[in-house]
Amino acid sequence: MSTLEIIAALFGLACVWLTIVRNVWSWPTGLVQVLLLIVVFWQAKLYADMFLQVVFVAFQVYGWWQWNISVRDSKESFPSRFEVAVRTLPKPVWWLGILAAITLLTALFSSSLIYWTDAQYPIADSFIAATSLVAQTLLAKRFIENWPLWIAIDSVAIFVFWGRGLYPTAILYGVFWGMAMMGWMEWARSQRQQYEARTDSR
Repeated sequence: MSTLEIIAALFGLACVWLTIVRNVWSWPTGLVQVLLLIVVFWQAKLYADMFLQVVFVAFQVYGWWQWNISVRDSKESFPSRFEVAVRTLPKPVWWLGILAAITLLTALFSSSLIYWTDAQYPIADSFIAATSLVAQTLLAKRFIENWPLWIAIDSVAIFVFWGRGLYPTAILYGVFWGMAMMGWMEWARSQRQQYEARTDSR
């Protein structure tokens, strides 16, 4: 356990909570977390996760920009100027593309880690990295389908981080698992409110 790991965990909790309530400040909070986790994962030799955090730096900036655009869109305004509207994938068939992308990226990352590095848990670590990239993209675009992916990610991450002795991070991801369930339910409730508001305005 390190002070850096604990601080990253606290920023992670704040980031997920702000995401659940659809607050744009989740993104700068998450930016601090991923910068700290780059160091934590490098020290633990979890290179796919370290690479993931580097990519997440760009995602945090992109998501912050996307959510701010949504807040400024008067058609999607909420009583709070920091909240964003929820979207859903237009067609169920999109899930086939999502699963294909996760499978391909996991195979690519894990084969690279096995061949080039001394990474621990290369397949599980690569699954976390690959699925997180897809989930983060859906989150930046405000698609509710990001939540079941985070639940899958957190389930695998608990095993990986506990196995590497990153106990605060493993516990954090256990909390994340519960928060992802909460986020899914909260976004679904918000989506129903949006639908009812559109229906009432007709």
